[in-house]
Amino acid sequence: MSNNSCNGSIKIWSEFTVKGKRFWIQSVDDTHIDLIANTMATDFLRDEPLGKYGKVLEDSSFLRQHKLSYYETLRKGQSIVCMTENEHNQPIIAGIHCQETTFYPPVEGEFRFGFSLLFYLLELNNICKDLNVQKFLVDRGLFVFPEYRGNDIECELLKCWTLTCKNSNVKLGLGLFSSKHSQRAAKRAGLVELMYLSYKDVRKTFPDQIPIGVEEHTEGLKLYYLRKMPFRDYHNPATILKEFKVGGKHFWIQIVEECYVDELVKAMTGDYQKEEPIAYFTNAFDDIEYITKCRDAYNDIFRKGYSIVCLTTNELGKPTIAGVHCLDLVPYQEVKDEFVFGHSYVWHLLQFKNICIEKNINKYLVDRGMYVFPEFQRKGIGSELLKCWFLLCKRLKIQLCMGTFSSKYSQVAADRAGLIKLKYLPYHEIRKVFPGEIPEGIEVHSEGMALYYAEA
Repeated sequence: MSNNSCNGSIKIWSEFTVKGKRFWIQSVDDTHIDLIANTMATDFLRDEPLGKYGKVLEDSSFLRQHKLSYYETLRKGQSIVCMTENEHNQPIIAGIHCQETTFYPPVEGEFRFGFSLLFYLLELNNICKDLNVQKFLVDRGLFVFPEYRGNDIECELLKCWTLTCKNSNVKLGLGLFSSKHSQRAAKRAGLVELMYLSYKDVRKTFPDQIPIGVEEHTEGLKLYYLRKMPFRDYHNPATILKEFKVGGKHFWIQIVEECYVDELVKAMTGDYQKEEPIAYFTNAFDDIEYITKCRDAYNDIFRKGYSIVCLTTNELGKPTIAGVHCLDLVPYQEVKDEFVFGHSYVWHLLQFKNICIEKNINKYLVDRGMYVFPEFQRKGIGSELLKCWFLLCKRLKIQLCMGTFSSKYSQVAADRAGLIKLKYLPYHEIRKVFPGEIPEGIEVHSEGMALYYAEA
């Protein structure tokens, strides 16, 4: 095997063993380039949903451009391969992850399959603008040869993305995942889902690029970025949104940092579920599958950098969490996924007075839950967290923040914070639309649900 690659000497990124068989991930050897370019222009397109259902293998002009683009990508020296040994103890490629540095805004006239879709989703939740990133490492396709599938090679390749980003001197990796299989691998590898759009919705904008029937394979596109990356840079000390005192004790509210995520996820999947009325009266905290989904979702949402935490100092002078408000940036669209933290209620109440349509809003910050730790309750912390809606909207240049409030206590906090009540419905009315979701007896705690919003 050659010791040379397009980027110098061969680098070994990781090694792992599956069922006694050794695999390793390395940079692309010069002798691999023809095989990889041919594979990505044939077998990859037979597997990739948009290529398969779009019958792109029948388009010879497209294939020439597509293959040429992979030669260009591979010669940049940032792609990686998973290797093993065959029965003759010779190194052989088991899997491929093509990647390259690209720019935001995108380079005009550059042919890259799927890039128009990637940049379309990126504009709906633009982490490049948020991070002031002009260059990032982009996924150009993941392929595992059939005889090596079932060994989690896709996941192992994606886990190396952090290393290749560092080696390429970029702080962001982005990828558009069009297949349910690669989407599962991305999640297992610890990537964060930045954006999701169903193929049905994307087809409205790109009718020629989303073939009919692709939903038989996968329901939509997901844009992922690296989980283990710096949070948004708000140019310290601007991470602190506000400070206040209660009974002479100093509190401050700031963007959630990595060091707090595990404790916050534990709170939102534990005590919060025992206080939020719908979860409490449905005994959701006893549903292991539901709590597992909650844990995964909160892990992703907190690491997006929109959520806020209220902190104070303990008796040793160290920061301690007093309260948390989980927030996410979402596009204006009906969320079909059954598990999106009450977004179905937001959507339902919004239809009575659709402020998004009235104000031509295509994305907004949405409340995903607020919790104040017991020893800090009845100090107005909930209201102080909600007052930050205005500050977050202004800072992020987002016009609107809104959320449904299912508890009479959070509704009082919203009123005190100066949020605008857009719609209120008693639970017996909501139960007619969501009979399986609004439990009997919830009115003992709170009589109804309210949709509130704030503008920058």
